Amino acid sequence: MATKVNLRIDQGSTYKHTFTYTDELTDLPVPLTGYSCRAQIRPFLEADDADLMFDGDDGAKGNVAIVDAPNGKVLLTVPASISDAWTQEEAVYDVEVVDSGGEPFRIVQGQVFINKQVTRT
Repeated sequence: MATKVNLRIDQGSTYKHTFTYTDELTDLPVPLTGYSCRAQIRPFLEADDADLMFDGDDGAKGNVAIVDAPNGKVLLTVPASISDAWTQEEAVYDVEVVDSGGEPFRIVQGQVFINKQVTRT
């Protein structure tokens, strides 16, 4: 089962958050050597909708990376250029890792609360 972590993102600012994938029973980090990762943010209450506010992976899309595989750490980065365009005040997200056999595991999920930007150029 995925851990629930709600995020607060300042619109128009780069946001970074490191997640640690841990075993539910032992609370120890799960090694992610050989895994890939991906994440998406969608408008609140529209998780089944095709609209994407953010779509990242550790490949060509970028902005999601396994930064410490032995200790199960994944870094999510939402660039300012992406959050700047958001009009919503709430969203939902999840982060998944995929093992070498193609099996996905959702490691974290939750709501995203967007602090609206006031100062603009």
